[in-house]
Parts: sequence; structure tokens; C-alpha cells
Amino acid sequence: MPIFDFFKLNSSKILFYNIFKDAVKIMVSKQHLTINGKNKLIKLRNDIRNLVLNKQSGYINKITLP
Repeated sequence: MPIFDFFKLNSSKILFYNIFKDAVKIMVSKQHLTINGKNKLIKLRNDIRNLVLNKQSGYINKITLP
């Protein structure tokens, strides 16, 4: 994962990566074993689902983050 922190993604995939990175942090810190942690993971899953559902076919999102 650190390679994507060093070489920034320049597309909508950075949004998926940031959500994935948050989920990994929750899992590594073992917060997923608590109700609050599970709710955070469910929220992240819904965030990814919303990104997928709202993505337009054939449309390239160009996002450049600092």
C-alpha cells in the first residue's frame, strides 16, 4: 500500500484507495472487533457502493489531490 502514498493516483481510483486504506487501518488496530468498528466498516462499504453506483459508464474522473 505505501507505493500509492508515494506515487499518487490521478483518477477516481484514489477515492477507492482512501476508503480501502481506512478499512485496513480499522482492521489492523482490531477495532473491527467492536460494534463501533463494525459500524465504521459498514459505512465504508456503503461509501464504496455509492461510488460504484454513481460512476458513469465510459466516464473518466480526473482527480488530482495535493
